[in-house]
Amino acid sequence: MRSMYQVLSKQERLQVALEGGTVEIRVSQFIRQCIPSCRRSHGKGTTAIRVQLEPCNYHIHALRHARHLLTDETARIVACSIVESRLDYCNAVVYGAPMMTINKLQRAQNNLARTVCRCSGRTDARPLLKPLHWLPIHERIASKVAVLTYKIRASSTPSYLSDLLHLVTPSPK
Repeated sequence: MRSMYQVLSKQERLQVALEGGTVEIRVSQFIRQCIPSCRRSHGKGTTAIRVQLEPCNYHIHALRHARHLLTDETARIVACSIVESRLDYCNAVVYGAPMMTINKLQRAQNNLARTVCRCSGRTDARPLLKPLHWLPIHERIASKVAVLTYKIRASSTPSYLSDLLHLVTPSPK
């Protein structure tokens, strides 16, 4: 069965569109149950972002200094393994946060893309993300929540996770 996931709402309740209807999720409970280690180590908001960004900026700075010694492919692999993984760590926890908060993560990703592609700091980073096959941060967060939803719906998961998802069928018009 082919399912199509699309995030429809960025409220406290998330709706994911499926073939047979819509799944509604209470995001805060969903994230708390699915990613308990993130919740314990970081709160929702700027503290979690700051904890993520400090090592990212350090490694971007280090990569910028060593970039001339690396091939393009090696620089991309190093960037993905060290920095992108830190940007992805617990990013579902900041789902629904203000765009100002998410933009801080986006700036780090943009700086990383400029470093990997050997571009100046004034270069627009959005076109650089496509050849690197990187999604913007807000899309990465939405896709992570959608993947978690799919995994819970498609596999036999514990009941406490399945109970957080409610299938809502659209009413006929």
